[in-house]
Amino acid sequence: MTTSNKGVVALKPNNPIPSWLEDLLICPACGADVEGSARSFRCTVCGSEYPVRYGIPDFRRWPDPYITVDDELAKIRKLLTPAGRSFRELLADYYYVLSPENPELHAHFIAAIEGSVVRGAALVLKLRAA
Repeated sequence: MTTSNKGVVALKPNNPIPSWLEDLLICPACGADVEGSARSFRCTVCGSEYPVRYGIPDFRRWPDPYITVDDELAKIRKLLTPAGRSFRELLADYYYVLSPENPELHAHFIAAIEGSVVRGAALVLKLRAA
């Protein structure tokens, strides 16, 4: 089975978040609606703001106790250079950066994630058809 990070969901250049996903997002602090842009989401009630990093909304309320945001972004930049690689290649590199001491687990994790991508794409198609 091969998967690609291309063509699963078409994204608009100025807004990397699909509209169907935006409709599902709420503020994790108070549960109210959020208004989004290509750079961030802002709660319409409490005013909390959540950044969009590499096309992914970051709705964390507290920092990760194991890695700082700056260290995490440095790892992402390392993964995305050079551009144009497949989802599988990026995923394999991610697991190597994350846990270079456990390469035997990489194939298992990659297979699980690839299966999730296929199931997620099927779910999106069902939701769009409904």
